[in-house]
Amino acid sequence: PSTILRDYCQKQRRPPPKFKELLNDHTKTNFKVRVIVPDGKDSNKDLILRPARPVGNEEQAREEASLLALLQLTPSHPSTILRDYCQKQRRPPPKFKELLNDHTKTNFKVRVIVPDGKDSNKDLILRPARPVGNEEQAREEASLLALLQLTPS
Repeated sequence: PSTILRDYCQKQRRPPPKFKELLNDHTKTNFKVRVIVPDGKDSNKDLILRPARPVGNEEQAREEASLLALLQLTPSHPSTILRDYCQKQRRPPPKFKELLNDHTKTNFKVRVIVPDGKDSNKDLILRPARPVGNEEQAREEASLLALLQLTPS
């Protein structure tokens, strides 16, 4: 996500994002990073985001902050960001398959498949751990998981 955020800022003619470590209890297990996405023209319009909970390492904290910023900055959904990422990487578009729907319209689970494009053994296949309230939300959560796997830095 940090690479995608940097690319987004460049495309929008914004200064690059800045990251600041907020929490590190020196046990190397609790990290929290704040991201600042400068507006470029008016510092009062800078986007400043802090993830709610600490994570296990600084890189993961940076990526989660970047993902929050992307979700705030882009009017599109994570599935659109994932589709754009695949196109940029010259991969086929992701595929979604409904895994669980108990027909009460309250439990949905969707699997996402991101084809490698060259070797089907290298396709990324992810299944979210828990069902969610609707199919769109399930698709977006699966897309977020895929983005986190595909963009480690």
